[in-house]
Amino acid sequence: TSSNQTCSVFNDLINGAHPPGFAKATAGERSEMVYGLVQCRGDVDQDTCSACISASTDQIVHPYCGTSLDAIIWYE
Repeated sequence: TSSNQTCSVFNDLINGAHPPGFAKATAGERSEMVYGLVQCRGDVDQDTCSACISASTDQIVHPYCGTSLDAIIWYE
C-alpha cells in the first residue's frame, strides 16, 4: 500500500466521525485497499470524541503512516 492511501484513510476518519461518533473509510483498489474504522462510546460527547479521534490518529500517522500494515489504539 502507498503511504498516500494510508494517510488518506486517516484524514477521512478524522473528518467523517460526525454524530454518532462513528466513521469508516477506504482508499485504494483490490489488494492495495486500506480500511479504517473509528468509533466512540455512546456516553462520550461529540467534542471529546472528535478530539480523541484526532489525537489517536496523530499517534499513528506521524510514526507509522505508510510503514505498518495494521494499528489499533483503544482508549477507555
